[in-house]
Amino acid sequence: MDTYFYEHFYIVEPKVTLTNLDKITQYPKKSIKSYYLHFRTLKTKCTIVIIEHERIKLILERMQWKNDL
Repeated sequence: MDTYFYEHFYIVEPKVTLTNLDKITQYPKKSIKSYYLHFRTLKTKCTIVIIEHERIKLILERMQWKNDL
């Protein structure tokens, strides 16, 4: 009975891994802000601690930069 209850009502969110964070990219029509917020939301679900400069590196490598200057 307990097993049935947990299978039916208890939903566990999947854990986010470094591989998942590594696959996140900014889509061409999405803003930098929305990309960063999406990354940050997933990072909070990641069980592995990532030091700040590594996080920044991950974010910057996957951003779509415009050469409008």
